Amino acid sequence: MKKIYLLLGVILLMPVFVIAQSSSCTLVGDTDGSGIIDIVDALTIAQAYVGLNPANYNADCGDVNCNNSVDITDALLIAQLYVGLISEFPCQDTPAPTSISTPAPGESIFIACGSSSAVGDFQADEYYSGGSTYNNSNTIDVSQVTIDNPPAALFNNERYGDITYTIPGFTPGGTYTVILYFAETYLTSSGSRVFNVSINGTSVLSNFDIYAAAGGQNIGIAQWFTTTPDSNGEFVIRFTAVTENPKINGIGIQPGTAPTPGPTGVSTAVPTADPSCSNCSEGCGKDLTDLKSGTYTITSAGLSREYIISIPSNYDKNKPYRLIFGMHCMGSSNTGVVNSNYYGLKTYANNSNTPVIFVAPQGYTDSMPWRSDNKDHIFFTDMLNLFKSKLCVDTSRVFSCGFSFGAMFTYSLSLAYQDDLRAVAVYAPANYNIYLPTNTHKPIAYFQTTGTQDTTCPWVNSDSAQRGGKYCLIGHLQDNGCTVPANIPLATGSTHLSTDFSCDANYPVRFGSFVGGHTDTVTENGVNWIAKETWDFFMRF
Repeated sequence: MKKIYLLLGVILLMPVFVIAQSSSCTLVGDTDGSGIIDIVDALTIAQAYVGLNPANYNADCGDVNCNNSVDITDALLIAQLYVGLISEFPCQDTPAPTSISTPAPGESIFIACGSSSAVGDFQADEYYSGGSTYNNSNTIDVSQVTIDNPPAALFNNERYGDITYTIPGFTPGGTYTVILYFAETYLTSSGSRVFNVSINGTSVLSNFDIYAAAGGQNIGIAQWFTTTPDSNGEFVIRFTAVTENPKINGIGIQPGTAPTPGPTGVSTAVPTADPSCSNCSEGCGKDLTDLKSGTYTITSAGLSREYIISIPSNYDKNKPYRLIFGMHCMGSSNTGVVNSNYYGLKTYANNSNTPVIFVAPQGYTDSMPWRSDNKDHIFFTDMLNLFKSKLCVDTSRVFSCGFSFGAMFTYSLSLAYQDDLRAVAVYAPANYNIYLPTNTHKPIAYFQTTGTQDTTCPWVNSDSAQRGGKYCLIGHLQDNGCTVPANIPLATGSTHLSTDFSCDANYPVRFGSFVGGHTDTVTENGVNWIAKETWDFFMRF
């Protein structure tokens, strides 16, 4: 908009040139005959003003201040109306416009991003700054998108790059659902395009991967969010790159709250305070009192147990937060997990401005760092209940990760806490030498890494006893209803090999193999891919 005012300002320096009216006018201000009043009408006057003879120019519609001439003042008034500085034209002898292609309070708007024309109920692209457009002729599967049932053609156009949409015309303080439509039509693997999205400055998608969320290429998905416009009645939607350009196919905004979560690829993240949401813990709405960032002890199963908790510095008691547990290995401690930035995940959280509550429990030895009885499970239950009661936890986004014995403890939890843990990540797990509960065989999102040369927690300890990392993985493949291949791919070269299996998309299983030993840190191109893939995996949910 600054460019528009600059252009009009330059024109103001030119000699006055009056254009006579020549024909009738249906809508004052609609100088190009489009049926709406927008910035193009101001530019049409400016072009005529300097003698460029714009097409479809109707001078009768340009005299918005009723001074019997059309000049740069009329162009400025149209521009002011377009950006909301005035609500009607000074000329009262002709009808003032009631619409400038913005939604009236309580109405909906749907935008076909990157399209110069309407697509079904989606209007042509507008309200954007930045980015470029791209179109394709791919056949798009829209079976995963049930909210507002967009046409498949919506996904044949896109806007990509550094993009901001500023969409006006809404009631400040009102409740709306913002819907973002995506399909990966260009890249062919997960991790190739990763980006962040914010609405009015609040992060709603962090490290978002369209391909991974949809489960493949040319599959349409929707992500929707219940939120409110800013004090100007605007939604400012910002797309920023992590890997490759962000992209967007369509945007919808409609009054009311987000519907019940739909199929795979649909998110109902709530970026504004909503203590009554179904996934909010009982601690939502409570002030921080005796539980803040620090080291604490509790009595659990008759034992004094310790944990370290890190709560975001800008904690909002009405916002549900992800909760991630980091379990330490033998020879380390909860302090070691903290010093590693929770296996590197806190670094990603900070860099992407994604608020997360992190917890590092301390093992209580009975010859091993994590016990051979069920008291560690009781400890986990007691911690989880405590945090839910005192903090605003997103109960649908609780995670656990760990290395070696920490992986074994996390694996043990994954067999019994599927209703509490959304996903786990285990680095070099084993299914022996630790307490294992009766497996409930419920599905859980599962990510595992194992080095092909690991002799501490090997890929196979015993085929006959079904012990080793291989059987940790196979067990979850079976419990998640995945297709178990006859031969699970293993890395053989200098780079790791990660495999996503054919599973229910709500409960994915990913396995990262690498040529190497017993470790949770494997650097490629300066990046520990284990930490990165864990973060990306957890951020799917």
